[in-house]
Amino acid sequence: MHRICAPGKGKSTVCKILQNRLQFDILVNMQQRLADFYRKNMAIIWILLAAFLLRIVYLVIYSSMPDWNMLTVDNYYHFNWAKDMSSGNIFGDTTYFRAPFYIFCLALVFSLFGATLTTARIFGLVIGLASLLLTFLTGKKLFGKRTGLIAAAIQSVYPLILYFESELLLDPLFMMLLQLSVYYFVLWYKEQNLSNLVCMALALGLASITRPTALLFLPLVILFLYFSSTLWKQRVKLIALFALLLALIILPITIRNFVAGGEIVLISSQGGINFFIGNNRQSDGVTAAMPTPLGHNWKIDDIRYLAESETASELKSGALSDFWYNKAFDEILERPLQWSSLFFKKLYYNFSNREISNNRNLAYFFSQHSLLKFSYFPFAALLALSVLAVATGYKSHWGVRLLFILIVVNSVAVALFFFNSRFRLPLLPFYIILSAVGIESLMKLSKQNYGRYLLPAALAALAAILSVAPIAPLPAGRQPQHLVSLGLFHYANDNTSAAIGYFQRAAKIDSTFPELNLNIGACHLRLKNIDSSIFYFEKEIKAHPKRALGYSNLAGIYLVEEKWDSAFSNASRAIELKPYRSDAHTIRLRAAANIAGINNDSLIAIANYARERTIQDLKVLYNAAVILTQRSSPEEAISFLKKALSSESVPIETDDQAFTPYYEETKAARKSKRALVNYQLGYIYGIKKEYGNSILYSIAAISIDPNLESAYANLAAGYYALENFTSADSVITAAKKLFPASQIFDRP
Repeated sequence: MHRICAPGKGKSTVCKILQNRLQFDILVNMQQRLADFYRKNMAIIWILLAAFLLRIVYLVIYSSMPDWNMLTVDNYYHFNWAKDMSSGNIFGDTTYFRAPFYIFCLALVFSLFGATLTTARIFGLVIGLASLLLTFLTGKKLFGKRTGLIAAAIQSVYPLILYFESELLLDPLFMMLLQLSVYYFVLWYKEQNLSNLVCMALALGLASITRPTALLFLPLVILFLYFSSTLWKQRVKLIALFALLLALIILPITIRNFVAGGEIVLISSQGGINFFIGNNRQSDGVTAAMPTPLGHNWKIDDIRYLAESETASELKSGALSDFWYNKAFDEILERPLQWSSLFFKKLYYNFSNREISNNRNLAYFFSQHSLLKFSYFPFAALLALSVLAVATGYKSHWGVRLLFILIVVNSVAVALFFFNSRFRLPLLPFYIILSAVGIESLMKLSKQNYGRYLLPAALAALAAILSVAPIAPLPAGRQPQHLVSLGLFHYANDNTSAAIGYFQRAAKIDSTFPELNLNIGACHLRLKNIDSSIFYFEKEIKAHPKRALGYSNLAGIYLVEEKWDSAFSNASRAIELKPYRSDAHTIRLRAAANIAGINNDSLIAIANYARERTIQDLKVLYNAAVILTQRSSPEEAISFLKKALSSESVPIETDDQAFTPYYEETKAARKSKRALVNYQLGYIYGIKKEYGNSILYSIAAISIDPNLESAYANLAAGYYALENFTSADSVITAAKKLFPASQIFDRP
């Protein structure tokens, strides 16, 4: 057959016309498809666009508030961990304390766009829009397009979802992944397409390594798979395939935990302590607090020390989690009636209209944000509409039953631990879809028999009343928390007068609130009001005599005041309460070095005790070496410094400092500390006239930190002592260029 446009050097006019026409037809076809797509999806496109603009406005307003930089405990941990991971520490150092997938995602975003709060919050915005789209798609697939659109419209403006999307918390990602799992489950259930089952399993696996409670839905999925076929071989194949795909996601985390931590932990080791927090005899069901004296300011070091003291053995992270699980079960068995009452109270909180947060007063924050100030969509309304949907459609529609079961299972799972509004967040899209069904039911009232809706309407009204009613009052003593958080933020940003103002306002609500008087005392110390600082530290000790920090802070003041005995005794008391506190050990060492009655042997014994109890903390070892050098014990000082060189940094996964704005254990900070250790070794060897070693360690210090000025002086002195004047002069010349304002290099 003759080809009009055959290959060759030239092309005929006919060929060119045909090609141009083909390109035109393709363009018209594409435009037609885009027009058809827009026409079919116009409503959801506009909802997504409006939701996007609303969130941009929200972030712009938020960025002008002081709260923008005022992260809470979990936010700091996620930010610091992701920042550390994006800087190169991808594999990590020990068993995951928390599930890692949100951190993986955040670290990737930081690597691509920079480790800033703006980047993190825009990432949350993207997650929120994806969740909104999934709400529409799931609602549409289950109940029709109109239901999906109503649900999407509600979610686009729901205040609590808008708030949590930008808070550097894992819950919005978990919400989206759980939605993705449910969406693909719905597709699989309707179409029986194997690819949908694969996507569902992978999505549930990712949800599980974001928050392991997703695994609680596993039995439900297996039951659905089992009853999806009448052939038992087909059932086994489906369940086996699902389990294999789930394992592909989870097993690498388990293997990594084994390699890094030397123990088998499925995903993370946080579960045990969370279970104990929600089920011990002092638990109130909503506060993430340990029993007194630790309270809500507990640290990982605290729970490890208590567990290891009770078991008289060192515990790895998985064993530590098991300890707290077992301790919680013991307390439950000792007081089953009290526990049952607590469980049902926590279950009620899951359906209560009140929004509860451990670290931030949500009502106060909403009142400060001009966009949230006037927006109000009570959870009780969602609950009432959802109850209406369940009451009218549970028997007739499997989608209603599915969403109802998901809500109940997750609510019971949360009640087994403790309640927080963000733990309810993953369920809100399902509540919203059911609410859209409930709204459609109300829209049909004019067309159908009212009598059919009397009982469902009564149940919906009752649900709303019970949700709003203060059936289980919140515990007292939580009110000052938001003021304390604001004060801490201003203190961390050197705005001391504003910090004192917030702390004093908090004191008017509860003057004995844990660590409040410590914070006021710290402000006065910064302002050099020593007497006032001592007054507030002593007030804290009087209110909380079993908390170590008050004694430690008071010891620090006495150290500065050169009241050595008082500093030593208060530091010793802090160590009695918390033997692993490195700051108390450092203060005690410095005080002991200045007490005439403490000889070198006793000082060395105190230093060794500090080393043992703080698990060879690098700061403690370095400070001990400096003190021993000053007390003319160079050999012991060298021993401590060499231990410091071989000491390992606290893994970020379990570093208490990572939960604060004062986290220093970045790669740069670790290098700086090791440079100081090498410098001190060079200095001591110089004193001992072992100039070869002095030069070696001084060079090591400079290679780690080229800006360590004193190391150049050590190095030059070592070369001069060996009469290597050329090298000494070279070091001096280089140092003068680096430090032109310094005077220590002026002498030969």
